[in-house]
Amino acid sequence: MEEYNIAFSNMQNSFDTFVVCIGVFISLLGLFIGLLSFLNFKSVENSKKELKEHDKKISDLEAKFKEQIENQKKDFQKQIEEAIKKERQDFSTRFRMAAGR
Repeated sequence: MEEYNIAFSNMQNSFDTFVVCIGVFISLLGLFIGLLSFLNFKSVENSKKELKEHDKKISDLEAKFKEQIENQKKDFQKQIEEAIKKERQDFSTRFRMAAGR
């Protein structure tokens, strides 16, 4: 009977060791998953920062382009007004010359 008790005690010790190993493995797996979750969170935060920076750059470029377009419109209007003035002056000069004949 003592041999059975010793054999049962050995089996119980082996099973206890197995359960402890499984527990350690599950704990390490949990820590690994937690680490991956933390890294994923940091990655998302970095992506958000980059997206905000890109949005700001796009907004700045949009404002710059609008300013350039407005400046070009003003320049074009000035050129048109100058051309019209010149045509009026030329017409006036031609009209006076024709009237003076």
